[in-house]
Amino acid sequence: MERIMVTIPTDLLKDIDSVAKRLKQNRSQLVRQALIELLQKFKQQEFEAFLAEGYREMSKENAIVVAESLPLQAVVTEGVRLESIKRLRAIQEEFRKKYGEMPGCVDDIRRMREERDVELTSLR
Repeated sequence: MERIMVTIPTDLLKDIDSVAKRLKQNRSQLVRQALIELLQKFKQQEFEAFLAEGYREMSKENAIVVAESLPLQAVVTEGVRLESIKRLRAIQEEFRKKYGEMPGCVDDIRRMREERDVELTSLR
């Protein structure tokens, strides 16, 4: 170990001696432990700042990746949608071949409404 000379205020030295006595350590042990903890805390804060900067940079990179991929995603989604429409039309065509032309439900609803209106007017 190396020996150093440190100048500190009298009040601080009294506090150091008091705490060292309560912890059953000598002055050097207490100061050494305090410096070790201070340096560990400093290194931890530096590391956390480094991580925070890394997260900020990754956030920027992720935003760029997302922005670049949105047009591609739209193209892929549109392609999937068009493929689904093609499959639905093929199914419709199979039904037409198998069962013939089927009436649209819009015509059925319109007819039912007209019948209802006739019934309602006849009740008045």
